[in-house]
Amino acid sequence: MPSTIPALDEHADSILSHSWHDLQLLSESPHPYGSRANDKVHDYILQRVRSIVGHENAKINATVDEDMRPYLFRQDDVFDSSLPSGRVLYYESNNILVKVPGSDPSLPGVLVSAHYDSVPTAYGTTDDGAGIASMLGMLEAILHNNNDNTLPLRTIVFNFNNNEEFGLLGAESFFEHHWSKEVEFFVNLEGAGAGGRAVLFRGTDLSVVKHFASSRAPHGNSILQHGFDSRLINSETDYKIYSRNGLRGLDIAFYTPRNIYHTKDDSIQGISKEALYHMYGNALDSTLSLANAAEDSLDNCDRVVYFDILGRYFYVLSLPILFQMDIILLLLFPAITISL
Repeated sequence: MPSTIPALDEHADSILSHSWHDLQLLSESPHPYGSRANDKVHDYILQRVRSIVGHENAKINATVDEDMRPYLFRQDDVFDSSLPSGRVLYYESNNILVKVPGSDPSLPGVLVSAHYDSVPTAYGTTDDGAGIASMLGMLEAILHNNNDNTLPLRTIVFNFNNNEEFGLLGAESFFEHHWSKEVEFFVNLEGAGAGGRAVLFRGTDLSVVKHFASSRAPHGNSILQHGFDSRLINSETDYKIYSRNGLRGLDIAFYTPRNIYHTKDDSIQGISKEALYHMYGNALDSTLSLANAAEDSLDNCDRVVYFDILGRYFYVLSLPILFQMDIILLLLFPAITISL
């Protein structure tokens, strides 16, 4: 891992140890939706969530909702847009939701999401066990390491969702839950590779990406966003569902090596504790930055260009302004050349 990742303090080291242990247990076997192994993972996450929320160190009263409900909803095929539209799905949800109240409930909140199912062919360590382990660490950090007992400005909702792999259904069913009306921003955690640094795959707009830029070790390039938009990257994440339903946010994911994606090599042997800390740290920082943001820091919805240099400097630019600068330079260049 690069040296740009900050050293761990005592609290972060303790939380990371818990999250690393969580990831070991989440990675014991493939656990696709509908399997007994998936039920076991669900029960483990629920037990951990209740333990964190009910712990004596918890300084904020969070609410847990085990979303065990059947839903009927319309959803076009999320992987193949050429298929007929308007299909109706019956889905039995078992998402695990946690709500951390904000001090100003009139402000739209922040959703944090990852999925706990795997494909049948993989252990699901990075897709998406690391996202789930990071969320458990984030929940612990927000509830237990809040030394001044202050609430975040905005409500934070955690969605430990199920059945992403077979149609992004855990994210879709979230919008049938009444807590979905309380959020307007999101941080989605995913895995399309293993180990290394977690990258900002996509961001909806300039303002939200600026909040990612404030994280401890931001890494990303908007070329990846273009790859998704042009279908050069042939996969999808829950980002599609959240953004399609009007939320603004971030898609943070592991991306290399891509060749282990959805294979048996997506296992605990392919990821390091440092990689998990990179995802956890950036996700926590981005979430808290959004959750404590004033309204005027979120009012720019321009499309965005972003990139980092050597993992040390992260730049965020408005795409419309960048186009305007290009046009000005194209107009000025001939005049400058003639004058010379």
